[in-house]
Amino acid sequence: MRSSSRPTVASEVLRALVRDLDAQVRANGGHPSAIVRRVLFALHDAAQRAGDALEALYDRLAGPAPEA
Repeated sequence: MRSSSRPTVASEVLRALVRDLDAQVRANGGHPSAIVRRVLFALHDAAQRAGDALEALYDRLAGPAPEA
């Protein structure tokens, strides 16, 4: 199974963090600050890079496809 078909732990943690943070901020009647948005975008980018690196590793370990 390719890693792109499975969510990474980092993306799952980020999804939960964003969901809970958004709920808390909205419950308090506010909006996330610019610094919070930057941190979340940085975490998203890091999760994406980790997923890409993991997929590349799986592909490399799998080796070339056998010839038919």
